[in-house]
Amino acid sequence: MYYAYEVSQPKVETFAQSLSEAKQSLQKAQGNQTEGFDGSNESLLRQAGTIAQMAEELYSSMLVKYNSYNNKDQKGRREFTEE
Repeated sequence: MYYAYEVSQPKVETFAQSLSEAKQSLQKAQGNQTEGFDGSNESLLRQAGTIAQMAEELYSSMLVKYNSYNNKDQKGRREFTEE
């Protein structure tokens, strides 16, 4: 049932919600990292590396679209953050 609801939602809303949920999950992981990761679990480190790579790829593709939409020169890289 949830899948049918999610598929029916506009892609813009689904995308924005997914980004927000990913951010919340990363903030939670970051808050637990001190006691939750002692350095011995290579699998967790690899998982974090995969997440970092996926985030970089997502950000890069979004930046290309943003620059194209706004007729911006794509030389150099500007980091957009909420802060």
